Amino acid sequence: MIKHVVLWKLDGSYPEKEKKSILKEMRSRLMALDRSITLIQHLEVYLNDQDASETNFDIMLDTVFNSLQDLETYQVHPDHLKVGEYLKGLKLQRSAIDFTF
Repeated sequence: MIKHVVLWKLDGSYPEKEKKSILKEMRSRLMALDRSITLIQHLEVYLNDQDASETNFDIMLDTVFNSLQDLETYQVHPDHLKVGEYLKGLKLQRSAIDFTF
């Protein structure tokens, strides 16, 4: 099994109301991947707690795949690429890790 974890942090220039709206939309689009890409064995999306440090990342995608090959297939899936295009339009940082467990 392969776990694929991605963290994003929105640029600090977004007003708080806009940031909340963007995070809600990001969560919705990421959660929809679980319904459209059957290779995903498990998918969760978490938002940083509102009382936690603002230096933390804002949102986390936690997914599980049967194999690295399935993860690679997911990464070029049209629905994943569509979400990626949305994310590219935002001002954010990204960090990821893939590991066997």
